[in-house]
Amino acid sequence: MSMTKQSGRKTKKSGRAGTAVTARGRAFGMQTLFAGRAIVALLRLFLLSPTREFYQRELAELSGERLFSIQRALDRLVAVGVVEQATRGNRVYYHANQSYPAFQDLKALIFKTVGMGDTLRTQLAGLRDRAKVAFIYGSVARGEETASSDIDVMLIGDLSGREIASVFAPVKRLLNREINPSVYRPGDFRRKVREGHVFLTTVLKEPKLFLLGNEDDIKAILRRRSA
Repeated sequence: MSMTKQSGRKTKKSGRAGTAVTARGRAFGMQTLFAGRAIVALLRLFLLSPTREFYQRELAELSGERLFSIQRALDRLVAVGVVEQATRGNRVYYHANQSYPAFQDLKALIFKTVGMGDTLRTQLAGLRDRAKVAFIYGSVARGEETASSDIDVMLIGDLSGREIASVFAPVKRLLNREINPSVYRPGDFRRKVREGHVFLTTVLKEPKLFLLGNEDDIKAILRRRSA
């Protein structure tokens, strides 16, 4: 009986130890992943263009980081599995590993913070008093975009097309990506959705990366009575 209890206690301790080791391993992995400015700069480049290949000096030029820092950061990203490398001729190329288990979660995090989402969100800050909701939809939000995919953005608010064009112009230059804005006044948006507008009802069912507001704000707009 005593030996059975001791065995049970050992098993429980072993289980707890295994859990602790796994937790430490995950924590170490995340610390490794985000340790340093160069890491974040590289993640932004790789995740904004997941199908594109880069070489080391190109990454240094695009990120503005020193080559040595880029090399160390690449070693970490390859070790964790977020980035893969391939040698062709005398040059080593690097690209995002879209099979990485947490790829989509990591991509969404980068988009919402230091990546595309943060860049767009900063530009929209001056329109917060009139822009109720803004979000990225389409291939980018679904994680299916290619390096040449446009960025589809929907905005709901009292905004003009000219305002949006001037706001997005710097972002287009910075990201080197075309931005396709769809702008609706709240009343028009609400009416079209209630009428079953195919485009809008489809967009509302698909994944979104919010830049301003959230799903609750969309629901609030739809609940209001039309004037």
